[in-house]
Amino acid sequence: MGENGPLHKLDGSKGDQVLVRLKASGGRGNLETVSGILKAYDRHLNMWLEDATLETDDTETHHGTLFVRGDNVIVISPE
Repeated sequence: MGENGPLHKLDGSKGDQVLVRLKASGGRGNLETVSGILKAYDRHLNMWLEDATLETDDTETHHGTLFVRGDNVIVISPE
């Protein structure tokens, strides 16, 4: 992947606000969105977010720290 690969680009977002779209959980059809400050990640896209907010179609939940499992990630975008 080298210094132009996708993980290199994501590395530039450490310490910044990111938006993460997740697969629906619990058999619901709704996608979930998490936003927060990216503190760390690994090659599986497991992520540690601070000041995180989890949003679904009808709820918004605030979290101090949130660990996102990479298997659930669909899209990551710097905000």
